[in-house]
Amino acid sequence: MIAGRLRSYMRELGVDVGEWREVADLASVGMVWIGWRGGPVEDWHAVPWCRIDTPELVRASVATTRAVRGMVRVRLPEQVCSPVAGGESSEHAYELLGDVGRVIADPGRVLPDGRTVAEVAPSEAHAGEFVGFVDSVVRRWAALAFEHGLCAVVLMLASVAARSARHWWGTPWWPVRVEEFLRRLDDPDRWGDPLVTAHVRLVRERLQGIDRRELRRELLVGPDRLDPTVLASCLSAGLGDGLLVDRPRVAGTWFRDVAALLEPETPTAVRSRAEAALTMTPAGQAEEGFRVAIGTERPPG
Repeated sequence: MIAGRLRSYMRELGVDVGEWREVADLASVGMVWIGWRGGPVEDWHAVPWCRIDTPELVRASVATTRAVRGMVRVRLPEQVCSPVAGGESSEHAYELLGDVGRVIADPGRVLPDGRTVAEVAPSEAHAGEFVGFVDSVVRRWAALAFEHGLCAVVLMLASVAARSARHWWGTPWWPVRVEEFLRRLDDPDRWGDPLVTAHVRLVRERLQGIDRRELRRELLVGPDRLDPTVLASCLSAGLGDGLLVDRPRVAGTWFRDVAALLEPETPTAVRSRAEAALTMTPAGQAEEGFRVAIGTERPPG
């Protein structure tokens, strides 16, 4: 029942839920969104640590997504994403999720800037904290797979990506984002904002001499393969702006609430009421029922 409701909401976001590869890729992005960017790594990026700047964090996130996606594409059974998939649990789910967690948390994994994950961490203790965080996340996903089946977990992760990470490489909207960015880079007036237009024209000078076709190819292949100084200029010129891809209107913050089910720090009582609302509320009232179930007890952020 949860899987059916998630498919309905994902259609509102423009996801082809009948396309196995699209769902699998979005689930991979969701795993990295929560397991990599949703925990201690974000703190390492921020003050006071400042261990990794924005362009390198983008490149590292893309590289992590690439590694996870490669594993999921090969090992996620196609029938798991089909509309007739059941809610059975599977040892395969635990093995796959566990291996994804090991890839994300591997202290020895080399990032695009040449450092390992452990070297980016502020200290050995921080690196250990990150490994523990990823382990807790994966255990939460495995528990959901045991209760609702791997299909439901894949759709939950894919729905989080479809709602919150549409600006990431690896989603169906990334090519559209790249095309619109290049149009606005060549014609800053497309932004419709004098201040932004003036800024982009200034930044554009840093990208003079770079072949637009080559830049387009490298952005599509993956920003982790792009020179960090070029990527920094692209980000400054608006590549990271949320306006580059239209965001469909969907009811409230339902997908962010689904993310709460996937995060281990969400209080157990809140998770239980959220799952009850997802499972028992009629489809047309799902969001309202969910919000009532969460109430004011949902943790901030």
